Amino acid sequence: MEWKPSGRRLNQSERDVLRILKRLGVRVVPSAVIERWEVDFLLPDQMVVVEVDGPMFHSGSDAVRKDQFQDTRFRQLGLLPIHCWTTSLHQEGGKDKILKHVIERLYHERGVVLPIRKERNFAKYYRKLGFRC
Repeated sequence: MEWKPSGRRLNQSERDVLRILKRLGVRVVPSAVIERWEVDFLLPDQMVVVEVDGPMFHSGSDAVRKDQFQDTRFRQLGLLPIHCWTTSLHQEGGKDKILKHVIERLYHERGVVLPIRKERNFAKYYRKLGFRC
């Protein structure tokens, strides 16, 4: 699968999610182009696409169909699409919810256990997120 960085500037929600993704301790590429689509984030070593979706642009029926089509194509390319909603991000504890969501998808669909960067006691942090260690 080929990709390239787009150079597009991130909006505030995307910058917040970038900080969250960097805690995973893996390579994160913001604003990558894959085929004809520009994705918010690519985790190339895990073959994962992370999209930050807001209700204004992603809740209408046409937008849902477009997102489903795009996700299907990404799966055909071997990529795991993960969607994070801005409504969750901006709630109390939303950043931890987003982090947990990404970790759960990576673990359940790829079997990946991540060493979360900057956390000394990974097991304790995973328990805080609601995982059994």
